[in-house]
Amino acid sequence: TMSTADSIDGGTGGADVFNIFTSGAAPAIPQMANIETVNIYDLDSDFATADFGADVTAVNLVRGDGGLTLTVGGSVGTIGLTDLDVAAGNLGLTTTATATSLDLNLSAVTGGTGDDIVLTGAALASSTITATTASAAGAINVAGASAVTVVATGNLTLADGIATTATAGTLTVSGAGNADLSALDAGFTTVTASGLSGALTAEIGGADDMVLTGGTGNDVITANTTDALSA
Repeated sequence: TMSTADSIDGGTGGADVFNIFTSGAAPAIPQMANIETVNIYDLDSDFATADFGADVTAVNLVRGDGGLTLTVGGSVGTIGLTDLDVAAGNLGLTTTATATSLDLNLSAVTGGTGDDIVLTGAALASSTITATTASAAGAINVAGASAVTVVATGNLTLADGIATTATAGTLTVSGAGNADLSALDAGFTTVTASGLSGALTAEIGGADDMVLTGGTGNDVITANTTDALSA
């Protein structure tokens, strides 16, 4: 067990990892210094990392049911999700109001339509979503990020696509895996998958003003999902 009276110092190594094993409830956090990565196992409750300190740059949720909100400090630029079932409820990932980027790493994440991963941050401008192994969810909502990159090392399936409130955004897709992004948000006016050797599967609405470049795989782009092109 640990408490807020405990302390841990990773020293000067620069790549120190602290593993926290929970019973599902939000854990007590010791005083931390020189810890760069924190892995939290089996968390099923809302949790804020404010007590982690400014040295932590990556927080990873491992296992669990997904129906929670994780709030991270401004020093955290990457959140990882591993062996996580988003189907139990939407997963909220919140950063500070001044953070301009937040990256997301996915490994063995499961979910489908309506099982969303929602990024929140008033100043978010960019996000890189990396599927290191096959992963699936409903939508990934990137708030107002206008520069979004998808790296499909493993296959990525998003039943409800990537949502943004941007109006002239750029979506870049690369990797050797397949990327099924479903309906492309009209907020992306440029979609470039020239670095993707796997297959891109996506849909473009009838009113979208978008320039799309495919990759070298067997891409499937549906230009209108109603089987009837409007005049």
